[in-house]
Amino acid sequence: MFGEISLKLTNMEEKLSKNTEVIERLKTENSELKSKIEVQEKRLEIVEKQIRRNNIVIQGIEDGGNDNVKDKVKELFTRIGADVKIEKDITELN
Repeated sequence: MFGEISLKLTNMEEKLSKNTEVIERLKTENSELKSKIEVQEKRLEIVEKQIRRNNIVIQGIEDGGNDNVKDKVKELFTRIGADVKIEKDITELN
């Protein structure tokens, strides 16, 4: 009877030890993944800032009549001497 209890206790201790090892590996992996995510978030923030740095938002151009908003913006940039390709560079926001 005591032999069975001792054997079961030994088995439980072995399982507990294995589970503890698995938990420690998972904690390490989790920590590494969190670090990678943090690095990627910083890189994404830098890229987004670089993209926004080149954006211009124009407000107050009325959408109406026969003129297209993109045509009005193109005319504006032509008057100030900016080289803008309508199809590629101008996006209309609603």
